[in-house]
Amino acid sequence: MRPGPLFALLLALLLPGRAAHALDPGRALTQFGLQTWQTDQGLPQNTVEALARTPDGFLWVATQEGLVRFDGARFTVFDAQNTPALRMNVVQVLRVTRDGTLWAGTLSGGLVSYRQGRFEAHLPSPSHVTALAETEDGTLWVGTGEGLLRRSGGAFVPAAGAEGLPPGAVTALAPGRGGVLWAALREGGLLRREGGRFVAVPLPTTTPRIYALAEDGQGALWIATRGQGLLRWANGELRSYGAKEGLPQRTVYTLMPEPDGTLWLGTDDGLVRLRGERVETLTERQGLSASAVYSLLTDGEGDLWVGTSGGGLVRLREGPFVPMGVPEGLPSDKVRSVLEASDGTLWVGTEGGGLVGVRNGQVRERVGLAEGLANLEAWGLYEDSAHRIWLGSFGQGLSVREPGAARFHVYTRKDGLPGDVASAFAEAQGALYVGTDAGLARREGDRFVAVPGFGGMSVNALHASGNTLWVGTRENGLGRLQGGQVRFFTEKDGLGSRFVTSLLERDDGTLWVSTYGGGLARLRGGVLRRVSREQGLPEDTLHVVLDDGRGQLWMSSNKGIFSAPLAELDAAADGRLPQVSVHVYGTAEGMRSSECNGGVQPSGWRGHDGRLYFTTIKGVASVDPGRRYSPPAPPSLSVQRVVVDGRDAPVQDGLQVPPQARNIEIHYTAPVLRTPEHLRFRYRLVGSDPSWNEVGGRRTAYFTGLAPGRYRFEVQAAMDEGAWSGAGTGLSFTRVPRFHQTRMFALLVALGGATLVGGAFALRNHYQRRRERRLLTHNAELTDALAVAQEAARVKGEFVANTSHELRTPLNTLINVPQVLLRQFHSSPGARCEACKNHFELEPGETLDPGAPCPECGATGQLQAEPHWELRGEPGKVVHFLQMMVSSGKHLLEIVDDVLDFSKLEAGRVVVQPRALPVSELFNGVVTTVQPLARARKMRVEVQEPAEPLVLWADPLRASQVLINLLTNALKFSPDGSAVQLSATPDGDGSAVLSVKDKGVGIAPQNHRLIFESFRQVDGTHTRRVGGTGLGLSIVKRLVELHGGDIWLESALGQGSTFYVRLPLAPAETAEGESSTGTEVRS
Repeated sequence: MRPGPLFALLLALLLPGRAAHALDPGRALTQFGLQTWQTDQGLPQNTVEALARTPDGFLWVATQEGLVRFDGARFTVFDAQNTPALRMNVVQVLRVTRDGTLWAGTLSGGLVSYRQGRFEAHLPSPSHVTALAETEDGTLWVGTGEGLLRRSGGAFVPAAGAEGLPPGAVTALAPGRGGVLWAALREGGLLRREGGRFVAVPLPTTTPRIYALAEDGQGALWIATRGQGLLRWANGELRSYGAKEGLPQRTVYTLMPEPDGTLWLGTDDGLVRLRGERVETLTERQGLSASAVYSLLTDGEGDLWVGTSGGGLVRLREGPFVPMGVPEGLPSDKVRSVLEASDGTLWVGTEGGGLVGVRNGQVRERVGLAEGLANLEAWGLYEDSAHRIWLGSFGQGLSVREPGAARFHVYTRKDGLPGDVASAFAEAQGALYVGTDAGLARREGDRFVAVPGFGGMSVNALHASGNTLWVGTRENGLGRLQGGQVRFFTEKDGLGSRFVTSLLERDDGTLWVSTYGGGLARLRGGVLRRVSREQGLPEDTLHVVLDDGRGQLWMSSNKGIFSAPLAELDAAADGRLPQVSVHVYGTAEGMRSSECNGGVQPSGWRGHDGRLYFTTIKGVASVDPGRRYSPPAPPSLSVQRVVVDGRDAPVQDGLQVPPQARNIEIHYTAPVLRTPEHLRFRYRLVGSDPSWNEVGGRRTAYFTGLAPGRYRFEVQAAMDEGAWSGAGTGLSFTRVPRFHQTRMFALLVALGGATLVGGAFALRNHYQRRRERRLLTHNAELTDALAVAQEAARVKGEFVANTSHELRTPLNTLINVPQVLLRQFHSSPGARCEACKNHFELEPGETLDPGAPCPECGATGQLQAEPHWELRGEPGKVVHFLQMMVSSGKHLLEIVDDVLDFSKLEAGRVVVQPRALPVSELFNGVVTTVQPLARARKMRVEVQEPAEPLVLWADPLRASQVLINLLTNALKFSPDGSAVQLSATPDGDGSAVLSVKDKGVGIAPQNHRLIFESFRQVDGTHTRRVGGTGLGLSIVKRLVELHGGDIWLESALGQGSTFYVRLPLAPAETAEGESSTGTEVRS
């Protein structure tokens, strides 16, 4: 009998460190994270024939619709349409030779090589390439449908018949030690080339079709066959592996040995790992996207890539967390509690599955109703000093099993328990205390007695320290029972929430308290201090806090598990450190779900070996905090594409950009396969702006309206908060000037001007003194005018650049999305009758006879060919694409509205029509308008009305436009979850001051005046993120001035902004009539 999957878990916990280039052989296949890419994620087709990785870090994928390059985030497809050297889209085999060249063999388009960005075609078309191999001497061998070729001197020559090679198609090739080449023929079996000659290898009488060959580290040859499973040839002996040895199918498509002795197989029924005599499988039932596996690759970073037939590309990734759930033998994935007993048993309490005991890596015991449990809802767990196992059941009290006993004994309310749900346990001064949903109880003999002071309280956590018992409750905070006296710590004492979830005491007596919604609290010397999201914790809702003994505290939450240095948490609690550094773990790190469970004790445990266990909604997640995963190597950057005015340009230094060009796009990337979501970029354009622009994960830089001159584009990358890579990858280019922009033109103008000035000086010398002062004054005016013109040109350039970017994004969506929508429909041959107007779909293979009678009306000669369309994609996708078009159209409309409003104001065509306008009416309208934006960012609009009603003398439409613009800006530039304040106060001079206050990034004082000028955006980085044309505040200022009012602001960088608008109040007789009809403003 093969070992169970939990045996793999035990090995994963106990095996020592290993090289990072292979998956942990001790983990079950189900314990690796699976990620799948298909056509929805960018693949051109879902059958992956072969895989390879080039030295620059890119993953190459062979499909039936072209050759694909993957950088971890996006796929780039090379096919017959965009790559002339690729004469056939069906790519079947890939090989990277030692010089870094990628070789791709196609179905009937010959062989293609790729090196340093260039594709080159080899072999005449049609040539069917079936296999590729490179032997130790560097020779490239090519198997084709016509025979075997060898690359010699840059040319491909047939392997000579004198070498002993029979004629026929080659199906597989593999290099061996000592310069050996293994070759499989479609009709001639298996051959071995050594010493310049091929020798046949004896196989069974019925020679199978061989799909793949590979030699392992011990020199044994592994053979993948159709119909005869897996064969192993070593020392002249042949061994067969089939169903008896555990293979799921008799057909093996591909195989891959690893240095640690593991052999990976791709079969017709999933992925197989063979290690010694142990066979493990991963099929569609365990999450694989397809049954048939065609290709395999290890990427050098510890991940396994799997190419499937029809299921796309799959990656198996090993994270620091090891999951344990139903696939490993647990009866339920919903785990409430976990505890390691003194005998080494790992007890797991589940919802609906009872209690499970794991020993030696396997589920050795399942405790349920037959063993005396009241029900299968296992909650709190505890092992007392006498090694009894106590279990709290939901709604059925408490169960206990004596050491060596087979059954549990149940205690209920009849035995003195104050409640039905036992969630927490502790021993203090020789007595067992039990926390229930209705109070705290102490065991006395064979009964339980309610402890005064905790009646009716739900107790979630208990911890005994000397003669003190700490009690964590659901609604009453942290309780302390000491010498018969009870004291509670709540928010007034520094606790963030009254819902206490777990308690952790360190050796120095410090008590750490995790809460639900209030973050973490530290109790030291009777003083509580809080650490929460304000100090950098990702979540304030915590389930458990554990000490790893290595200077880190670990916490579980509904959004993952995170760790933080204990010293930093102490410093933050003392107010000495504003932010703690936190590492967050989730599904990308091996957890099956980021959502953890809590509310009972213990929902986390530190094992005797230091391993940490956490309960989740998908089993137990465990981690070894002492194991350090090597950080990824610095990413290798490259510029992939340059687009000038919509057309591709050569990617090379010294690129000449023509004078008429306006828009330049530079596409760059860094191949990071394991964690591309942690990759960030920054770039700069030397010659235009020497400062770096951080753009997150964006891989394209846009430049518009560059002045003539020489530029160098530089880009850098970094992982998470790591250092930026080197000096950065770059591309130099020149923006060629027009003639009137050249130095020669300037020199000619200067010489001509000098000649004219000289002549004028000689002719008008006697007038010089009289006009000298006038000329000096005129020159000063010209200098000022030139400065104003240059500034206007610069502002105009910024406006054009920003607006073109804002317009390009929605326009691209409105152009590209319809193309994607068209691909969601499928057309088939059909016909239409011009007489009765009915439509008909033709059967497959049926042709249209125009003279045939109509099947409906019988008219002849009325049938016309017309395609029959039907939806092929999912309706939800079509709706999603239409919603994208609507959203882009709305965004485009907003930009056009801004430009039109500004144009009307410039032309003086905007006339305000003031009337008595109550402030409450104005506030109600604008708050209702911006509320959807506030809800989308989880923000609030707080309205502060004056003590006495105020009535403005203003145009309702234009006044609303002013406040909506200010509120929208405040919501866009403020952090998520914050509040924006809207208020009004009388000014005492017949006017009122309206204010909008936010907690955004703030505006430097030197820019306070500039932001009200047309086309101005003083914070380019943030503005680029939230969008805009630079006209909004200019329009606001002009509208306010049309009312006879004014606008100003108070702001500083990092301190938010407050915009003030002064508007006139309505005349007293008008205001009295309007104020009585005001309505309440709600935020």
